[in-house]
Amino acid sequence: MVKIATIAGSDTSGGAGLEADLKTFEEYGLFGMTAITLIATMDPANVFIKGGSKLPNATEAVDLLYDGKNFELIKDRLIKTSWVHGAGCTVSAAIAAGLARGLSVYDAVVLAKKFITLSLNGSFALNKWVGPGNPADWRKNNLFSKELFYGN
Repeated sequence: MVKIATIAGSDTSGGAGLEADLKTFEEYGLFGMTAITLIATMDPANVFIKGGSKLPNATEAVDLLYDGKNFELIKDRLIKTSWVHGAGCTVSAAIAAGLARGLSVYDAVVLAKKFITLSLNGSFALNKWVGPGNPADWRKNNLFSKELFYGN
């Protein structure tokens, strides 16, 4: 069993923070552990900027990856939904899970982009104010191969 830890805040709705991280890790077939804190760290050599649905006049969900030398636009279809609570936490956990699975930074980000797009496609309202994506929605599309989880 591959273990992975997240350092994150908690969200009582279960749709963001470490709760979203743990759900995402589970969908990646990992055993998630947590440290609840307000301290966040980032490797300055690799920076991921999530644009998603917040860009004006967006027709695609566009994010930006900087690897210390190059900028890469990571695009996918734009999911029109108001229920995006925890999307940033989920994509962050998906990137970490991909890296824990041995993917390159670029491949982990691309896979996480597909993962969050499918998650948001299955988003739902928790109440009239907030709603998360559904990290389990990837299974409907067979996003991952057995080789990713179990090797060749």
